[in-house]
Amino acid sequence: MKIPWTLALLVGFQVGQPKPTGAQTQRGSSTPEVCSSLLPAGFVEALARRYPQHRLIPTARAFHSRPLRRANVASGDYDGDETPDIAVLISGKRRDESLLVVALRRSPIWKWEHLRTWSGRTGGCVETLSAGRYESAFPVGEIGEVEQHQSALPGVAFGDIDASCVVYFRTRDRWVHLWLSD
Repeated sequence: MKIPWTLALLVGFQVGQPKPTGAQTQRGSSTPEVCSSLLPAGFVEALARRYPQHRLIPTARAFHSRPLRRANVASGDYDGDETPDIAVLISGKRRDESLLVVALRRSPIWKWEHLRTWSGRTGGCVETLSAGRYESAFPVGEIGEVEQHQSALPGVAFGDIDASCVVYFRTRDRWVHLWLSD
């Protein structure tokens, strides 16, 4: 199955950099990506309070020679309440680990849900995947992993371009995941 890597939200988190203009935001531009000022008010501060030992990962790196960029943040309505939620990859400040977390919007606060921890720093990108039917490319072997899933809601995908990725979908009371491969 071909994974659609159209990035949902590009965020560089280099505070103080100017917002890109139309020409600067085209794929392959060498200008800074969208900065944290485009995230909802208070999001970066709420993330720092909830995960004080972690930090946002800068994303202004080109991937090989392709005109795409990596993104460590994606946005979508992952829980079906018609408000945009945010998925973000963060890394440890002192520990060599990366976390994939989702912030569900519960105005005026965020409900944080931890999807996965990787030991070591991890590359790849976070993306919103369309609702639909998905089948795992590999045998099921992890807690919460399913062989197939039909979702009416978008999901959170994390992986590398032209490689396997893990995809999470929220059900009524928990997240399920499966692995897709190019």
